[in-house]
Amino acid sequence: MEGSKSGMFRNPNFQVVMESFVFEPNCLFKVDEFGFFLTWRSEGKEGQVLECSLINSVRLGATPKDPKILAALEAIGKSENDLEGRVVCVCSGTDLVNISFTYMVAENSEETKGPRILELEMELKQSFPPPHWSDVANEAKQLHNRLGQSPA
Repeated sequence: MEGSKSGMFRNPNFQVVMESFVFEPNCLFKVDEFGFFLTWRSEGKEGQVLECSLINSVRLGATPKDPKILAALEAIGKSENDLEGRVVCVCSGTDLVNISFTYMVAENSEETKGPRILELEMELKQSFPPPHWSDVANEAKQLHNRLGQSPA
């Protein structure tokens, strides 16, 4: 990925809208070399960091449903029809109830289908794959068996 292990996604027309309705144009996205953090920085602003263990999913082409977010995007000249296929949504949170959505808007739909976005998605999924509930159940059963046994 552009000469390093870390995923760097530079596109001067990449824009971010967070649930707090913060708009950040011209962002540089990067996943650190160990896959622990997703960072981005827009021109003239402080950088933002998202711990990858908090990322639940990365959705390509997901259009925001919240009318306030759509209004924020329309204020910068992006109508709902213009967003078709141009949005990458990062869902994150400490649990599946308290989640946040960060929307990355590309200049055109081809950029969201490009190899760098797919590399980002794969890198995030490989860093923290979802748990296999059968493994969790087996570990719980083994722990229960060990706790139930009397010392020899």
